[in-house]
Amino acid sequence: MEDNSVRLECLTEDDAQIVLDLYSQPDWVRFIGDRGVSDLTSAEQYLKDNLLPLYQTKGLGLKKIINQNELVVGLAGLVKRPTLSVPDLGYGLLSSFYGHGYARMACELALQQNFYQSDLNEVAAIVTPDNARSKLLLEKLGFKWQFLQKGPQGEWLDFYLLKKTKA
Repeated sequence: MEDNSVRLECLTEDDAQIVLDLYSQPDWVRFIGDRGVSDLTSAEQYLKDNLLPLYQTKGLGLKKIINQNELVVGLAGLVKRPTLSVPDLGYGLLSSFYGHGYARMACELALQQNFYQSDLNEVAAIVTPDNARSKLLLEKLGFKWQFLQKGPQGEWLDFYLLKKTKA
């Protein structure tokens, strides 16, 4: 998947450093959650146990966002979580790349490939109530707020849904 500014590529076993860089950022821990990734060894294990197996579900999974300068700026993609009935749009950027439109472009690409050109009728997104930037992005992408729910760790999450419109 490509755009003039970003493309998405599957993670490989060689991507532990980007997992460490993303998952140990304060914003990732605050808004997405602490996944116990604190060093390269734990990043390698998380990649192997949690991220790479996601690709086995209809090609879904988080993919590297690569910008026009060939830099990995974050992750984005659709994920099928056991706690949700429909796939979930997930994304996160390295903080040094905030504000450049990469999240919007990457999410649009992920939705184009894995939602609009698929047999899926709905895709969800969950976000912490205090993550104003993500909520604004979801609304720009066409997601509609549905309800507030408790997450797997007892945290409150806003639940958004995007439905295909009939042509």
